[in-house]
Amino acid sequence: MPKFYDTLIWEYISRPWDRGLWLDKLSQVYFDYKMISYDEITDKSNINFKDVDLAKASVYSGEDVYITSKLYKKQKKEFSSELSILNNIEFPLIEVIKEIEIAWVKVEPDRLKWIWILLENEIKVLERDIYHEADEEFNISSPKQVWEILFWKMALPKWKKTKSGFSVSADVLWELASEFPIAQMIVDYRRYSKLLSTYVNWLIDLVNDSKDLLIHTSYNQTVTTTWRLSSTNPNLQNIPVWDWISWEIRTAFISRFEKWKIMAFDYSQIEVRLLAIMSWDKNLIESFKSWLDIHHRTAEFIFWQNTISSSQRKIAKAVNFWVIYWISSFWLSKMLWITVKDAKTYIDKFYENYPDVKKYMDI
Repeated sequence: MPKFYDTLIWEYISRPWDRGLWLDKLSQVYFDYKMISYDEITDKSNINFKDVDLAKASVYSGEDVYITSKLYKKQKKEFSSELSILNNIEFPLIEVIKEIEIAWVKVEPDRLKWIWILLENEIKVLERDIYHEADEEFNISSPKQVWEILFWKMALPKWKKTKSGFSVSADVLWELASEFPIAQMIVDYRRYSKLLSTYVNWLIDLVNDSKDLLIHTSYNQTVTTTWRLSSTNPNLQNIPVWDWISWEIRTAFISRFEKWKIMAFDYSQIEVRLLAIMSWDKNLIESFKSWLDIHHRTAEFIFWQNTISSSQRKIAKAVNFWVIYWISSFWLSKMLWITVKDAKTYIDKFYENYPDVKKYMDI
């Protein structure tokens, strides 16, 4: 038996469809009792909690303990099959996560600096090429100036009208990119700029603030809708995997021990295997029984060819996994940096060749 218990984890595994399982919300739902909020006690965070009047802080903290105790007693009466999940999976995982968080994550600063220089150069080259295509300089980060150049000066096809002009959102530029090089250049410019500002600069600042090059993060068991762990403060799981430069960023994360390496292990297509079992789709089941590469097999369906490139397999892999979560063609296009039209075609081809999955998802 575990040495501890967690009421939030029990709520998470017994009510996976609910979000926002905070104590104050559960208190109102189960006990019709409104708890004192953190905003009330700290004047909407204008007061640091350590400066809150001791009597008020005591009542606030005591209320947390009291409601948690009531919640535990309620859950004890309702224990069922979830208890084995708690004791055998979730609670032991707490111990593992504790050790990981204590160990922290090490980052190689010289690698980050090299990636920073690489991205800076890529952005400058794209900037130069965009100006050449437009035959003038303008603010590439300004949507207004971009649509003026693309739709007024260069007379590119207009897709979506907005209150202030015409949309130059990612999906619009992707639709234009196959015919007009400048649209693809602006897409790449935006992507590299985001990688630089959102990830590389951010990681460099974190490392600079750390004397031992270690970054601390918190792993959460009760946040995602897919039952995976999530990472916050900072979110290290948010490092992208879009392209080669994204993988370069990931190489900056290294082992804390000399001559050791970080290894990644994963179940082999576990979600798609579960989908095959739950939908009883013949094509999916037969592919797994025949020990076929399911992502390669789906790519054959999507692209209608026997010779599949690595990039085509990568697209098929994304389709295989994300249709499980009812992803839209728009969001798939953003993830894969393809057009919305192509994303819709890939999803339609998936359902066409796995018809029982479509029936299962429509239930």
